Amino acid sequence: MPIFLLLLSLCILIIYAQTTIRKENNIALPVVTPAQSKPIESTINFIPHEIYTNAGQNYQVGIQINSQSRHPTLLQLELAYDPTALTEVSITPKVPLPNANILLNNNDEKNGRISYAINFPPNQPISSPDTPVVLKFKVKDNTLQEQTTLFFLPKTAALYKGINIPIKIAYGIKIFIKK
Repeated sequence: MPIFLLLLSLCILIIYAQTTIRKENNIALPVVTPAQSKPIESTINFIPHEIYTNAGQNYQVGIQINSQSRHPTLLQLELAYDPTALTEVSITPKVPLPNANILLNNNDEKNGRISYAINFPPNQPISSPDTPVVLKFKVKDNTLQEQTTLFFLPKTAALYKGINIPIKIAYGIKIFIKK
């Protein structure tokens, strides 16, 4: 027990000495608030997240990204869909973006996968939250399904000047098909 009290006293003395030295040298220690220590993350989702449509009908939905204070300069979307229910699936910029470059635009209709990447100039990043691109598709006339989904695959990414902005949540879309 005496050894414990001795060690406890020594620890208290060391802490007191360090505090006194900091006060005497007028050293300002940085204060880290929870907001500063929170890593920048983003969410991505469809607007709207649920639609009701008829077989044979064309439809368009926005893809929204919210990345807090870092506005992406590059967006890579990897989506999966059921090719027996949907056709003519494509992604395009919401509005013409004169200085944006489409780096990737592939649609594998056989397997139901679309890959799309767009690079925004550093002086024209995506505002957050914003809907920079839209997904267009057509529900097949002869589909037997009453419901299908489109969802983001793990390769979906957002970058700010080459730095990854982790996507915390990527919400898919439910499509209810009326016969």
